[in-house]
This record gives sequence, C-alpha cells and structure tokens, in this order.
Amino acid sequence: MFQLPVPIADYNTDLKSALDNAMRILQAMLDICTEEAQLRYALDVILLFQCLIQATHPARSSLRALKHLRSAEPSRLRRLSCLGIHSLPFLVEHKCPAAVLLKAGFTDKHTHEICEELKKFPRLRVSTRLFVKEAEGASDDEAVFEHSPPQPLRQGDGREGETLVHTVRPGADLHLEVSLKYSNLPPQVAFTPNFHKQKTAGWFLLLGDADEDVDELIALRRVHLHSGKTQASFEFSAPDVGGASFLLTLFVCSDTYFGLDQEIELCIRTEATGDIDEAPREI
Repeated sequence: MFQLPVPIADYNTDLKSALDNAMRILQAMLDICTEEAQLRYALDVILLFQCLIQATHPARSSLRALKHLRSAEPSRLRRLSCLGIHSLPFLVEHKCPAAVLLKAGFTDKHTHEICEELKKFPRLRVSTRLFVKEAEGASDDEAVFEHSPPQPLRQGDGREGETLVHTVRPGADLHLEVSLKYSNLPPQVAFTPNFHKQKTAGWFLLLGDADEDVDELIALRRVHLHSGKTQASFEFSAPDVGGASFLLTLFVCSDTYFGLDQEIELCIRTEATGDIDEAPREI
C-alpha cells in the first residue's frame, strides 16, 4: 500500500502469497458484514480490496494510480486541482484530458502515456427504477409491480423543491432495478499495474441506510459487465407507518479500482393515512 522496497527478493514471493490470502480473508469479512447488515464495515472492507489491488492508501489521491502521477510532487497535484481535476474521475471523464495535462506542466510524452492509461479505466453509468407491488393482486407468483417514478417534493409554500421523492403505500413491497453500462470500451482485463496477477473488474452494489444512527446494510450484490452492461435488483419493504420519509443510498463500488465509486440516494415517503397526522422526517 505504501510501495516500499523490499530488502530481499524472497519477500516478493511472500507478498504475492499474502495478497492471495488477503483476498480470501476480505471476502469472508464482507460475507460477515452482509450477514450482520453492517454497512459501514462493508464499505471499509471494499476500500481495503481496492487499495491492496491498486497498491495505494486511502489517504492518497486517486490520481496516484496513474504512472506519471504515482510519485509526482504535491505541487503537480495542486496544479491539477486548480484546473478542476480533483481526483481520478475528473480526469477519466474529461473531454480533453491532454489539454489539462499539458497546462499542468506535463511533457508531450508523459501526457500521451497518461491518456493511454486513462482509456483503460471504465466509465460507468448507473440508473435506477423503483417498482411497487400492487395492493390488489393475486398470489406472489402472479404479483404485478408498477413503476413509481420520483416526483419533486413540495415545500410548505406549495412550491416544488429540488428533492425527488418516491411516494408509496405504507408496508408496500418494493423492487429496485439497477442498470449499469459502460459508456466506453474498457479492456476485458482490468488495469492493475501493481497487482501480481490479471483480473477482471467487477462492481459491488450495496443498498442501505447510511444514517449514523442506523448504519444498516439491506442487501449486497456483486456484478460483472461482461457485455458492457448488466442489471441487478433489490427487494425490500416500506415502513408500515404512514407519512414517514426515509433515505436509502445505493453504493456502487469497484472491486478493483480506487476512486471510481458512485452513490445514488433514494428518498422514499409513505402515503399519509387518515389516522396518522405526522410530519415527514426532514431530509
């Protein structure tokens, strides 16, 4: 993680063995986090996955994954930050990274090599759709789910706010559909210049309540985009209380790359009933 030189060559063999065992141990730790519904611990384990594979440290900039930035002076990173490149995703998604790198003082050769590396990183696009099981229906085998698009939350003065809310029945069965696709064509073999073996990149999908007082992991999925796109789904239920609001977060975390994770918030509100006159929790 700190890329320190080893005193003797035999340590390199020991390091490879330790990394192989570490992957298995971390997977077991992640299974325990899922079983115990521990969201924060699960995210920490995934972060350790990323750091070991990319030979980096959580406190280091994700830009250090690039060859000519791995040991660059902090002033070079500050110069990139002034140009709007604060982390790796800003450079991966930039329309013209070469121009930014040249402005930051990189040579033509180094700029070209960095741009070639950037092509190897995936550009992931994530979208979600929430479905609600119809109240009146047949058996579970014939259950019908209706799409519940989010609507702007109205403020106290009646105006529409910026927050989008899914309104559902209290206790309704919910189905969250997650679609993932690449907007580019990353190589089948992941870009892991500091790892001792080749691997394919996958993604962890974690749905949970990230509130510090709750910290609950609802479910975890692991997917691979072999054809450049895939889907995953989550099933859960809304609270039985009417007029309640809760915020869930979908964490999309790479099992290989450090700094490319995404978060999507889902604000869900249950319909108020005639017997309940509660104000929704402020989000």
